[in-house]
Amino acid sequence: MRSLVENWNSMDPAAVIGRDAEVAHLIEACAGGGAIVEVVAGNGMGKTTLVKRASVEFNKRFGGVTELFIGSASYPLANVIDLLADRFRSAEGTSLLIIEEAYQLDPGDILESVNRLGTGPWSFSTILTTPMPLGLGSTSIELAPLKGVPFITAMEAALGLPISKLDAKALQRTTWGRPDYLQFLAEQWSKGQVSTVKSLGKLLGPLNVPGLLGPDGQPARPGGDHEHKLITDVRVMNDELLKTLSQNPELIYQMPSRRFEELIAELLHRGGYDVKLTPQTRDGGKDIYAAKSDQFGSFLFLVECKRFAPDNPVGVEIIRGLHGVAQHERATAAMLMTTSYFTEPARAFVREVRYQLSLNDFVDLKKWLANVKFN
Repeated sequence: MRSLVENWNSMDPAAVIGRDAEVAHLIEACAGGGAIVEVVAGNGMGKTTLVKRASVEFNKRFGGVTELFIGSASYPLANVIDLLADRFRSAEGTSLLIIEEAYQLDPGDILESVNRLGTGPWSFSTILTTPMPLGLGSTSIELAPLKGVPFITAMEAALGLPISKLDAKALQRTTWGRPDYLQFLAEQWSKGQVSTVKSLGKLLGPLNVPGLLGPDGQPARPGGDHEHKLITDVRVMNDELLKTLSQNPELIYQMPSRRFEELIAELLHRGGYDVKLTPQTRDGGKDIYAAKSDQFGSFLFLVECKRFAPDNPVGVEIIRGLHGVAQHERATAAMLMTTSYFTEPARAFVREVRYQLSLNDFVDLKKWLANVKFN
């Protein structure tokens, strides 16, 4: 549990455009204190970003502090009541208590803890972020996909240039109006991955194909027999396979997780690293050790691989776990490679430890494949 007002004041404004009406509604609902407000939306719809922006504006207007608690079934809110009371006691004005992933907490614990805090001589409101309504709040704000003028405004702000109505319509369809997809495209634009706005949507092609993987991790819509056998039976990442994947990177979604780990290990090996795969049955938070020695010294990197379905982002808890493992093993740094993309909280965490942890999404993986050195 920590205060995030300072960090949130320095956030990228482009990431919080497009939700003006919802921000105003949230601030109004929390004004005066005593409110419990639920912000409801699925993954990638911008719950955290919305709350960040609203909290910064709320504190400027009403004073107080913003305290963040991340929900966990193993760590109830009641454990930090005394600490929260101390923070609120020293604040002037109306404060905010933000509970992220509130659905993971016991509803009774939330209500009891908030009621206990409410007996103190301070004013605060509580914001819960959750993918489904919990029925705990006096107000519920549901986030719908961005469309129309809000989408165009957000897209233009993220890219830093005007876009035509035709391009906006195509991008809205490609991103499904999801703010996380929009932000993803903006990051790729800033990296120079494409040269025209019209080409941006192609980057999301593999991401916007739901159902490629079933619940068992197997292809729900497999390709031809030759492709399936090529992917599932391979034991050595040879040139033929790498060339096939570089031309058709979407085939990676048909790989078993272990084969994906072997692919990343092979790519690291061809990049000059000495690599070692960890045992397949492990719970250590890393899949690959990658070491390199040069005139500057010896370096060890921990690599974790997440062969996720294209519409299943990697969240901040996985990133925090990998960072913790790297610190425990005193590695030089850590890296996570995924076939999907990263949530905004995950990217925000990495910005704080950018010299110790790096993220690589599906676009980065395609670039690795395109630049592979063949034997």
